[in-house]
Amino acid sequence: MKKFLFCFFSIIITYIMQVSVFTYFEIAGVRPNLLLMITCIIGFTMGSRYGLLTGFFAGLLVDLMAGSTVGFTALVYMYAGNVNGFFYKDYVKEEILLPMGLVAASTFIYEFMYYIFYFLLQNKLRLSYYLVRIILPEVIYTVVITLIVYVFIYFIIRKVEQSKKRRTITSA
Repeated sequence: MKKFLFCFFSIIITYIMQVSVFTYFEIAGVRPNLLLMITCIIGFTMGSRYGLLTGFFAGLLVDLMAGSTVGFTALVYMYAGNVNGFFYKDYVKEEILLPMGLVAASTFIYEFMYYIFYFLLQNKLRLSYYLVRIILPEVIYTVVITLIVYVFIYFIIRKVEQSKKRRTITSA
């Protein structure tokens, strides 16, 4: 139950930060994709199921609040959280390069799919412009923010798991 509440409050807090605080940290018209980042981190640190649920609800929140097509962002975030969750048991959580790489890959794939569905299908063929001006700066910016956020999230998750282990030891 604590993990579910953690995921819920993470989505809410991250969304509030993305639409309020990080509007002031916009660089060249680009903001980091915090909700995708938190989805990837939760998937990597908690597993596929939590990553999938976090991705779905975070993406649905973005879709509903942005007023765009409902379901596109939810679907892409859901897959990103699920794929990142595949690395849950195989890699050491203290390693920061893997989560940064996963966030970078997920952000790139999301932005590229966004380009395909919202620009390419409307016959706007300026991929090089979109790649250089939007996709790559957003990937870099999101990865830089991941450096800070991952350490904080990992610390909280470790504390929750330690309190759970203490409770099972004392109850046994």
